[in-house]
Amino acid sequence: MSTLIDPLGATVPPHGDATAGRFRLHTAFARWLASAAARCPLAVIIDDVHEADEETLALLGRAAGVQGVPLLVVAAYRQGQADSRLAPTMAALARRDPFRVVLTGLDVTEVRTLVRSLCGREVDAEVVAVLAERTGGNPFFVGESARLLTAGGDDAAQAVARVPDGIRDVVRQRLARLPQEAADVVRLAAVAGSETHVAVLREASGLSPTAVVGTLELCIADGLLTERAPGHVSFTHPLLRDTVYGDLTGLRRGLLHGRLADTLASLRPDDLPALAVHFTRSGDPAKARQAVAFALRAAELAEHRYAHDVSVDLLHQALDAAELIPARADERAERAVGLLGALLRAHVRAGSGDAAIVTRHRAPRGR
Repeated sequence: MSTLIDPLGATVPPHGDATAGRFRLHTAFARWLASAAARCPLAVIIDDVHEADEETLALLGRAAGVQGVPLLVVAAYRQGQADSRLAPTMAALARRDPFRVVLTGLDVTEVRTLVRSLCGREVDAEVVAVLAERTGGNPFFVGESARLLTAGGDDAAQAVARVPDGIRDVVRQRLARLPQEAADVVRLAAVAGSETHVAVLREASGLSPTAVVGTLELCIADGLLTERAPGHVSFTHPLLRDTVYGDLTGLRRGLLHGRLADTLASLRPDDLPALAVHFTRSGDPAKARQAVAFALRAAELAEHRYAHDVSVDLLHQALDAAELIPARADERAERAVGLLGALLRAHVRAGSGDAAIVTRHRAPRGR
């Protein structure tokens, strides 16, 4: 019977025992590594082990088992993704007492160095700080954002606010790999904000507690979400949340904001700023009166804390929501004038004279 000769020197019968053939291949691979490392020190690096197939994991175990020669085996995987498929390999490697290195995000100084290297120039410290926060120090995210800075010229603020296409592609790919139920929960979390409570996601999604926890665990294992505190989840990087939220259609965003508005009104009626945001962004005329009421109450609380800028934002939300309330023209104008008066006073207290003048000129037109 004819045989095939693989590049490692193992003879593999074309229709022979698969287990025996696999064993011979692995043995030949280990022998080849030992021979190569005996001639000169050798490093074998396998990246993204969390995505490796069964055969690659088996060969990784073989490589780690080669002894007596100067061979360094480095396996990199995303923390939190050592799932049941990867667990046997991790357990086998653990018996060899490996040296473990937990990689964290780059700090601000390191981000500055990387950005300067990629941009070929010094970048403003404030821009670097924002990049470090938005990317979480992830080198790939920092690099993609730095390329936007290079392409954007002097418009650093706009470049920092954008999500690079490369990051969008990676996030979309990771979201597409999730089961539909888990992807829907991620989208709901993106609409909820930078951080949200599991109870809110459970109620708004309509899933059972077990199903929600299971999907969130899957998203945490995939590195999209993280558990900042018991019962609270957030996106691992703001850029991830921005990508997921930005990919939603306006109709879908409004629907999910509406669900969250109803959920928060039931579970967290004192969270006035969040209630104002979700009721307003739902775009639902039936929720417009509640949106105005919550925004006004939240603005009043912000004034008591001397958070005048926050009060201004909330009053703008109230004006947007008021436009959706069905009313006669005179009623609409009267309501708008009252809200614009409150906004003008908030601008004055915030020290925004120019904005106050603009608001004052809007009032006579009832806008």
